[in-house]
Amino acid sequence: MSKKYSIVNTISKGGVGKSFISIQLAEYFASLNKRVLLVDLDHQQLNSCLYIADQRDLGADYQVKLKDILIYIMDNFSLLYKQNPENIDELNTRLTNSIFSRGRISVIASDPTINDLDSRIKDFSSSRFLLSILSAFAFDIYDVIIFDCPPDSSKALVKSAMSSAKNLIIPTLADEFSIKGIKNTLKLYDEIKITDNPDLNLVGIIINQFKLNHSVDLAYKDYIKEMFPGMVIEPILSYYADYKNAIADREFILSYKSKSTVNKKAVQQMDTLLKNISKKLVGE
Repeated sequence: MSKKYSIVNTISKGGVGKSFISIQLAEYFASLNKRVLLVDLDHQQLNSCLYIADQRDLGADYQVKLKDILIYIMDNFSLLYKQNPENIDELNTRLTNSIFSRGRISVIASDPTINDLDSRIKDFSSSRFLLSILSAFAFDIYDVIIFDCPPDSSKALVKSAMSSAKNLIIPTLADEFSIKGIKNTLKLYDEIKITDNPDLNLVGIIINQFKLNHSVDLAYKDYIKEMFPGMVIEPILSYYADYKNAIADREFILSYKSKSTVNKKAVQQMDTLLKNISKKLVGE
């Protein structure tokens, strides 16, 4: 049986390209004939939703699906844990109805009201297992589950994702505020390793949107490598417009190989990074 992978992609800082990295990972595994599920935990419904689902499908009828699933798991946790057939069937139905698919990639879209659950999840005695239940059901269908998190490590869903997944990826920019985000995320990682998930594998830090000729970026890149030795996954992703254009066109950057206008360095850089990430992943 081939390995299955669960990945949480997070940093306590916005605007670093978390969803971009999640999409590239999803496309990479899909290209290897894996079935991939993106779980969007960010109420903003940004790239990971819009890349897979058409905007018109992300309307009122769908916006509460993830929230409904989480509420159902909390309300019926003990019965689901005991594998009660009726509850299992109901959760499977809710999961099926919540999913948007495009090729081998599917997404459970977040919703603007998901943050309303934060206090309830924090008070839920088994909150650390909340997304573990979802993963257990999803792994019946999918080979890879990627949790695309909001930029706030204090959120209960981020902690639940880190308690549930086998692998942690930390995307960042080469700047001062992102370094603070890395520190906060690593602090939470250390706490989760002790209290909830001792097997959580720190895959590494991805430096994104790097400007080669920018002295500030160069200085912070060196600082990140010095402060977090051995954690940065090579190669560092340079700033290429082709990455942004591929997302806008809802295409995988590696599929741009045949397009003469695309910078081949951008393609090679991403190809190498994704392969290096995959080598560091721990399977289920």
